[in-house]
Amino acid sequence: MRINVPIRIILPTVQLILAIGLFALGDYQLNEHRKMVRDSATGRTVRDDPWPESLETGRFVDYAINAPAWVAKTNTPWVLTSPLDPSNRQAAFWRGIKSGRDWWYLLYIALMWFWIGLLIDQRLASKKLDLSPAQRWRKSALGSACLAYGAFMLWTHPSFGMTRHYEIWFIASVLLWGALLVVAGLGFLYLSRADRRHAPM
Repeated sequence: MRINVPIRIILPTVQLILAIGLFALGDYQLNEHRKMVRDSATGRTVRDDPWPESLETGRFVDYAINAPAWVAKTNTPWVLTSPLDPSNRQAAFWRGIKSGRDWWYLLYIALMWFWIGLLIDQRLASKKLDLSPAQRWRKSALGSACLAYGAFMLWTHPSFGMTRHYEIWFIASVLLWGALLVVAGLGFLYLSRADRRHAPM
């Protein structure tokens, strides 16, 4: 018996598992860096200033893969998040979750890849061109949303580079995602206008 699992279920599931794995890798990398600078006599870390986030390469690889979700996470109002005490293991199922924003990030990943999978499922299931007004409206709304969010990602790029030091490859991934969303938005808007021209009067 063959079971066909929708792509809109496969994609978010795979991405969430990947995010958890890369978060764990990032925590391991940070702990290894801490061990390298411990005082051999006392065993304590000889560093008082905060550790650079870029040391957690695994975590930032996942942020690069899911840059739209990362931008949404960084712009989530603090009133909707809560910091977690890293010494309290009961504050989260797993110590990779450092704040409420990490939970939001995982939610954004699930929503983002569910939406992408839904578009793929709909594309694979469509047998004929749908020129109905409702479909044209959906394409127009989707195009406007992609265009607006892509432009927002490109617009926020200079601001996040001024306060924190990110790797070039990570900045490039955010810019690439923003550009792809802008192009996708323009494509959906073009298809909406094309469908309107070919729709029966």
